[in-house]
Amino acid sequence: MIEEKCSCDTCKQRQLLEERYPNKEIGLQYATWDLEKFRLIVSAEELPYLYEELKDHPLQHLNDENVNYILAYGVFKSQTNFHQDFFDLHLSTKGTYFYFNSEKEQCFEVKIIDYSILAKQKDEAKVCLLLKTNHLLPFPKNQEELSITLSMMMPELGENIKDLVFSRIEYGFFRLDSGKLIAKEKIGHWKKQISSKQCFKVPFKRFLIIDRVCQGASKK
Repeated sequence: MIEEKCSCDTCKQRQLLEERYPNKEIGLQYATWDLEKFRLIVSAEELPYLYEELKDHPLQHLNDENVNYILAYGVFKSQTNFHQDFFDLHLSTKGTYFYFNSEKEQCFEVKIIDYSILAKQKDEAKVCLLLKTNHLLPFPKNQEELSITLSMMMPELGENIKDLVFSRIEYGFFRLDSGKLIAKEKIGHWKKQISSKQCFKVPFKRFLIIDRVCQGASKK
């Protein structure tokens, strides 16, 4: 019996990449972690800390010194078990979020000032965010590097990544692929700074292309 190949856009994209890069591993950044009552989506760089193989530093909170404003492009994945019609995306305005920096082994707090929806597909939306942060964000330089994962900040959960990730059970998260600094005086009309070229580059599913000898990201 011949097994039929899946013809969805994601599988088609993976097949094209496998043909183009025969000596590379093609993978996805995120994996599903099955808990007793919930399914939690985790990013590849978080796994050693979730299993407590490595220990990260406590969360660094956002302060009003050395503030940067960043225009960021990516995809928001809604938590449809708790919210409908991207309500958790609407909640993100003026909200406090965090990202994990694996090089510094620490979570950093950021503020979402505003967002713009570029396109929608099922439970995902391509977005452009206006962020307030104390640091330049470590956007991936190429397709071997992981994107930034921005998740809702729930202080009651704790200050380390193994606790903070559980906000994704209730709220959606952002995968940020690229971005740039924006001057403070341009914040009032920040949407005019959105690049149509950068919008076009953002894929709903971002594959990683890595050497076969490396341990790739977990696949969903």
